[in-house]
Amino acid sequence: MNTETMELSFDTDTVEEKKEIQETKPEIQLQNENSLLVKKAQGIVIASDAENTVAAEFLTSIKGAAKKVKDFFADSKKKAHEAWKAVCGNEAKMLSPLEQAEEIVKKKISAYIETQNRLRFESERKAAEEAARLQKQADKAMKKGDTEMGESLQLEAAMTVAQVAYIPQKNEGISMRYSWNWEVEDITKIPREYLTVDAGLLDSIAKTQKADANSKPADFLRKIPGIKFFTKSTIAAKAR
Repeated sequence: MNTETMELSFDTDTVEEKKEIQETKPEIQLQNENSLLVKKAQGIVIASDAENTVAAEFLTSIKGAAKKVKDFFADSKKKAHEAWKAVCGNEAKMLSPLEQAEEIVKKKISAYIETQNRLRFESERKAAEEAARLQKQADKAMKKGDTEMGESLQLEAAMTVAQVAYIPQKNEGISMRYSWNWEVEDITKIPREYLTVDAGLLDSIAKTQKADANSKPADFLRKIPGIKFFTKSTIAAKAR
């Protein structure tokens, strides 16, 4: 009886110990601390300079909490990223020769098909010209009343076109895709709606100018027609 009691007591203690360990995990502690910060932020009211100062100080504590979280996960993220890079590197190394072989064969198949298409287009063009010539002769024969000759020439014209009818070769699992592409021939002729503003360039120009609370558009040194530079305020806080 005493043995059973001891065993039950031991099991209960083990569960409680595990629960206590889980509750005191640093990750859970951070979660609890961050939840409290959210509640505190929701309760902040700024209606005076003093309250604004308190809010600013609290903002720096939020940044500090964020840094604490990032530091907590930094090592795990680094190890996971290194493992991911190693796996991706091995994968890429093994795929590289296969991708190279695939590209070689694709280019050869594409070159063959394009050559066949050119030959087909040329044959179709010549056949169409010959069919048109025969049809003219057939029309002349019909006008002269030589129905037999006219019908014979019409049949010959039809057969000329039919002889170059192309049936594409089909290979299991292989298909040819076509897409339209473009290139600039004369930029001065491109309609305005197809031109875009270089946002990256304008951003870099804007960043070269120093701004403060008193900055005005007229203070901006560089003038660009159609572009207005202006200041925008953002709040920055340092962790403490």
